[in-house]
Amino acid sequence: MKKKASINKKIGKLVDLDRKMKDLPEISPIEKQVLDTEQAFKAVYHSNKLEGNKLSEADARKAIQIDE
Repeated sequence: MKKKASINKKIGKLVDLDRKMKDLPEISPIEKQVLDTEQAFKAVYHSNKLEGNKLSEADARKAIQIDE
């Protein structure tokens, strides 16, 4: 039963965070573009890492010219 209580507590926290997020102001188109670019980079970087790529995150950014 402890495990179920722990899961319910975590779900409660997620629901609370979701409510708080809805109160945040909209992000600008530029902020959205930056966020989307960063998320795309992270997805590709970690996928490549799983496949054995040995580049560090900084080196990968330099390879595709994304500033930190």
